[in-house]
Amino acid sequence: TKYGWSKAPHQRETAMVVGSVSLAPPLPSLIVFDLDFTLWQRPRFRKGPPFEPIDGGAAGVRDAGGATLYLYPAAKRALVCLADAGVPVAVASRTHREGWARQWLEMLTVDDAGRTVQDVIDPLPVLVQDGPKSGHLQRISEMSGVPLSKMLFFDDDLAGKRTLIRRSGPHS
Repeated sequence: TKYGWSKAPHQRETAMVVGSVSLAPPLPSLIVFDLDFTLWQRPRFRKGPPFEPIDGGAAGVRDAGGATLYLYPAAKRALVCLADAGVPVAVASRTHREGWARQWLEMLTVDDAGRTVQDVIDPLPVLVQDGPKSGHLQRISEMSGVPLSKMLFFDDDLAGKRTLIRRSGPHS
């Protein structure tokens, strides 16, 4: 496909075991994550940049005022598991702080090897911008070549997910 993975995860015929987690087919062709309250808590930065990784990004990111942002432990494990299994991951998030979010994705590490969130997502789309999530997912579909019906979308906003599913078709 356009992004270089050789075989769509849902086409794999055998279960994959990554660490202690087993992924059994059929798997989605693409998994899309929201950021706030899905991969990390909502940032409460008052000072903003410059941002500094804590413990190489493993323990989070600190802003100029000392406030911290960290990945949820389960989110770290999920991202590592998906990356190691070759399951493509993208990001769709609604925010007016796109530049900050992109910096955090590049600083926060998910494993002892030092891979960042951006490393496990790349080369797939990261859409961090204002506007409805339905538009984000439609754009990700266009950029990745993966139909909405073959995506799995994780978001903490239940009402928004219901509207999105009725309109666009990703699984949630």
